[in-house]
Amino acid sequence: MVLLVAVWTLGSGLRLGGWWPTASTPAVAAEATAAQAVVTNPDGSQTITIQARTTSYTPAAITATAGVPTALVVATSNTDGCIRAFVIADLGIQKILPTTGKTTIDLGNHKPGRLDYTCGWACTPARSPSSSPPSRVPGPPPPGDDLVTTRMEFAVTGMHCNSCGLLIDDEIEELPGVTSSTTDVRKERAVVELTDTIPAERIVAAIAEAGYSGTPPA
Repeated sequence: MVLLVAVWTLGSGLRLGGWWPTASTPAVAAEATAAQAVVTNPDGSQTITIQARTTSYTPAAITATAGVPTALVVATSNTDGCIRAFVIADLGIQKILPTTGKTTIDLGNHKPGRLDYTCGWACTPARSPSSSPPSRVPGPPPPGDDLVTTRMEFAVTGMHCNSCGLLIDDEIEELPGVTSSTTDVRKERAVVELTDTIPAERIVAAIAEAGYSGTPPA
């Protein structure tokens, strides 16, 4: 007797679309096998784990059972650049991955078919006239109506897409005393609003933590 199980494919739009990040090759993506990436849990649900490295996602194509509750775990380890902007466009999902850690995404009970994931570079090219930066969820307003802020502007190099700006803003806004950071990829600058005095070097270090180079104001 042959048991037929409906399946669906989770694949990297980078590889399946014929696009490979710098220094990446099919051999790199093959390091993690698709079979090892899917685990069936005791409750019948399944967990898919992929590795997000600075140059690629691995595995690049995974086959999973359809109609089963599915969690996707994206693991990072000293990962830099746009790979950290993880996008599943068909589900409206965009996550900024930590440099090192694990991010769990609920995919629900996916029907048979195909679901692609990409990095922000493949999804939102910075110089496409029709593209716009992915929306950010604004944080809570700072307490007090008479709060005085100062502004610092930094030159930033190494960016090539809107998600690069999101990664930079995410790092800068983690600093105490920063109320907002707005990075313009085309103008190659980051405008930072502050409520406390923060050495420019700390902001430059945050930009470097995101994987880019920043220059403090003259």
